[in-house]
Amino acid sequence: MTKAVGRVVRRSLPAGARLVTCACPGCSLAIVVTLSADSKTSPGGIWDTRKGAVATYANALTLPAGHPSIGGSCPGFTEACRGCYAKAIERYDAVSQLARRNLEALRHVELCAGAVGLRRVFVAILDHVAEYQRRDGITSPTFRWSAGGDVYSVAMARAIAAAHRSRPDVAGWIYTRSLFAVRYLANGGDNLRVFVSADQFNIRQAEKVAGRWNVPVAYLADTAGDNFLSASERVGVSSVVCPASGGKWSHDGKPAHVVAPGTRPRQDLVKGGETVGACIRCRLCLPGGRTSDVVFIRHGGMRDNFRESVPVTISGGAR
Repeated sequence: MTKAVGRVVRRSLPAGARLVTCACPGCSLAIVVTLSADSKTSPGGIWDTRKGAVATYANALTLPAGHPSIGGSCPGFTEACRGCYAKAIERYDAVSQLARRNLEALRHVELCAGAVGLRRVFVAILDHVAEYQRRDGITSPTFRWSAGGDVYSVAMARAIAAAHRSRPDVAGWIYTRSLFAVRYLANGGDNLRVFVSADQFNIRQAEKVAGRWNVPVAYLADTAGDNFLSASERVGVSSVVCPASGGKWSHDGKPAHVVAPGTRPRQDLVKGGETVGACIRCRLCLPGGRTSDVVFIRHGGMRDNFRESVPVTISGGAR
């Protein structure tokens, strides 16, 4: 690693950065949660000449994508999710096993010790990522919930909110189609930004829930002018197209999901150079910034990535 002014610049992920180990509060069984190092959400990284953008911090939680009937963690699954990029990535065994084992660990804790037990695990996760980031000079630690999968239960939602109330110094953000969970997530304090994920199939219910709990909406669309967006009274009033997904950072031939640090985020983005996740630089979805709805443009070919042969029921009821 090399030393930069005020902070360490790493060229690889530190040993142990992914693994969070703690005892189950109910039975004392050793619980291991493996975090994901996602270059889009990481506060640091490198544009490797061979591997592409590589995150040097693990600050995201991945669970299995898909409807619970097939082992996923997404009870709010809609028709739009049949092209889920997170599910497509699970074709790699390492990703699939990581997501599945994380879900098994969390379900074990929930069965043993409920939301209180999950809160202790989630606090341990926030403690872990904050330690790794702060020791390298990152003064505002960040964490992305549900980088894959979603909030699968009320206990999980309550635990995420309680964990952020315990660690208000860690800025967290989450997008969810689990409409039943929003009321609990919204109680996470000022340092947890909650978005209700909406698409053409759940837009009415999603916007209603977002309005009820005063949280923003994240829309998934095929284009910025998608017909279903034009039917919304919210879109266009205070919405922004994600710069890494169809926005200003996706048209210059460079990776849209990372930028360079400093004052010239795109001009100084070069192979072999340091990167910062687009989410960290933009901060639209993170706490403390502008509170706006956001529009994500569907990734190219994403509609064909995955097909899930399960019935779809849109519901905002508790689980």
